[in-house]
Amino acid sequence: MINNEIALRNTYDMLALLNSGGCRSWVQDGTLLGLVRDGQVMRWDHDTDIGLWTPTWKPACWSWLENAGFTSHSVLGTEQSGWQQRWTRNGVKTDIFFYYTDDAGNYWHSAYLRNTVEYRFTYAPFKLTTIETTTGSMPAPDPPEHFLETKYGPDWRTPKRQWHFATSPLNSTKVQ
Repeated sequence: MINNEIALRNTYDMLALLNSGGCRSWVQDGTLLGLVRDGQVMRWDHDTDIGLWTPTWKPACWSWLENAGFTSHSVLGTEQSGWQQRWTRNGVKTDIFFYYTDDAGNYWHSAYLRNTVEYRFTYAPFKLTTIETTTGSMPAPDPPEHFLETKYGPDWRTPKRQWHFATSPLNSTKVQ
């Protein structure tokens, strides 16, 4: 079980660091789901999730995160396509999912099953808003409910006991 206080602090700090340096990022996926639905990170989750516009990434972001006590755990994919970074601080993991734009103008990011099998998650274009948490305001897709419905379906408010991060989302496609 995740420590909600540490998870929220890590997410808040990482978003503040990245955004203050011009790396546009936001809370997403299971972390956003927990914050919107339950007002906290889901206790059974094993990490937190952040999205980031790939064109805004700067090499300096890496050292900013390290200077704030985050440790790089792994890097999957490439910066040019399907990049994902995994970081830890105080025993809580955070995934950064890098967003790209496809030929139709939709946004997508990748995640990796067993660090090798790539899945892509596609979203209609969205802007960012802020959501309030006990730690402070965090950027999130606008509206968060539409983002959550795209991934989890119209019944996203109902917890699902059988959920797989790669194969369960409605917007998931396995990359061949």
